[in-house]
Amino acid sequence: MIEQFASQPGVESEEFDCKSKELVERSSGREKLVKVLSAMANQNGGTVIVGIRKESDESLLIQGFSVDSEVIQHITHTALEYTNPPISKLLDLNFVEYSGKHVLRIDVDEAREKPIQYKNGGDYVPWIRIGDGMDRMSRDQMLSFFQTREREKYSIFASEIEQRIESSLDVDRQEDTPSLESPRNWLITTTEGPSMVVFGEPGLSHDFGKSVLYHVEERINATTPEEISRVFDVLEQTVIGDLIPSRLGYAIKLGERQVMGRDHRWFVEDLENIENTIELLTKSHDEIPVSNAVPEDPKPIAVAYASCPGGIFWFETQWRDSQFMRTRCGFVFTDLPFNDSPYHSFFSEFGRQPDVYKQQSGQQLLTISGRPQHLSNPQVVDISAHPNAQEQMLVDNPYYHRTDELENQTQGSIPEYLINPLDGVNRLPLSIAGGYTENEDRVVELDSMTVFSKNLLLETLFISGWCRQRRT
Repeated sequence: MIEQFASQPGVESEEFDCKSKELVERSSGREKLVKVLSAMANQNGGTVIVGIRKESDESLLIQGFSVDSEVIQHITHTALEYTNPPISKLLDLNFVEYSGKHVLRIDVDEAREKPIQYKNGGDYVPWIRIGDGMDRMSRDQMLSFFQTREREKYSIFASEIEQRIESSLDVDRQEDTPSLESPRNWLITTTEGPSMVVFGEPGLSHDFGKSVLYHVEERINATTPEEISRVFDVLEQTVIGDLIPSRLGYAIKLGERQVMGRDHRWFVEDLENIENTIELLTKSHDEIPVSNAVPEDPKPIAVAYASCPGGIFWFETQWRDSQFMRTRCGFVFTDLPFNDSPYHSFFSEFGRQPDVYKQQSGQQLLTISGRPQHLSNPQVVDISAHPNAQEQMLVDNPYYHRTDELENQTQGSIPEYLINPLDGVNRLPLSIAGGYTENEDRVVELDSMTVFSKNLLLETLFISGWCRQRRT
């Protein structure tokens, strides 16, 4: 691609573009880049190379980036703030080496939910690529997209592993959700029954009407926080690259309470201080008593997950008899990886070599979207304590003890393993789309929420979700 850019004038097209390093060094430039990416997503997707500039004599200047540059995080955050639906889950950002320097390659997938709209002042406007430029999407083009989306509801490509529903419950009929005190950069929630909930980034989708998900997992020997920390070091070295703070979400459950957080470093630190975590969750039980008391010999369960190329990585362990036991980890993919050598390299570091991918059919994903769902008691929180991490909007769970109403609004039943764990969580930390204002009277609505269920030591939901402040 770069050679074509250097040798062929006008090679930039609807699906390919090159940008200079200077563009992404300022916020206004990153906004322009995200606008280009949103326009590509509204058509067939595409690729943008950043860190290359043509000089006045038509020679090519490879500017390059430092491998520890935070530009990927900055672009991801801009995409979350300036697009609706957010295109961050459509982006694959990687540093690639060219002529001895690292340039940034950004691949953007074609959006399944069109049109993607770009924040322009106070309004959201859809754009499309025209050659190497852009134009606002016409009324006829928008109508065509909506007609196509309606046809897809009855398409032969309807997913067998994901159920999509539209629902909006009356917030005035919602019972009071318990309010639990949480330390700074932590979130303590209720979690009722033999289940737990972990919030993180999206990693799985229903694209192309898949009938199975592919699972690969192994038990590994990791009984100390130091050994567990090595798991994430190896994950970065072999599969993910930079495990940025917002990429990994985790939860530690004891009884009917769990603590949530972001960033693998805080996860490991919480495991290092597991006795303090147990004390904190026990105290939360005492403040608001629940039906199941904390056992005298507590055995908390810790689960984490992060998005990875083509799917998600998950990790699970349990504290028992003064050490971590029953430690397992694995990957879940929507399709078999074209190149699975990184995953084999990961497992081989722990003396494991899985032979096959387990194909699992049946509904494993639930996406709630469509009608605006009002969210109560919104509060902006930072549960990663990292200067470049995105903030979340903490809200009352609109489905707390109301999943029976949710099912009544939908066509067909929702499997219990997808809906029951959500019923017992009082508060939800959601990503913020489109920015927010510091206003106590702000109205916040649910954009979408994707739930993936996996049967680990407990029935576990991995959830990614977005909310949006209503424009007035």
